[in-house]
Amino acid sequence: DAPDAIRSDWEAMAAGLDRMADAFAGVDSLTDLDSLEALDQAEGDLTTAGRNVDDYLADECGL
Repeated sequence: DAPDAIRSDWEAMAAGLDRMADAFAGVDSLTDLDSLEALDQAEGDLTTAGRNVDDYLADECGL
């Protein structure tokens, strides 16, 4: 389990990665606008959550 300080971000990352995997499964072409839109929507809060986890690991674990 993730530490309380990043638990919600960790869970958001896990959910975001699942969404991205599902979106990639439906990609026909990276030049197809519908596929690109699906990937963009699937990303959701993945970037923010990832940044928060990275910051925590750097600050608390020296990683």
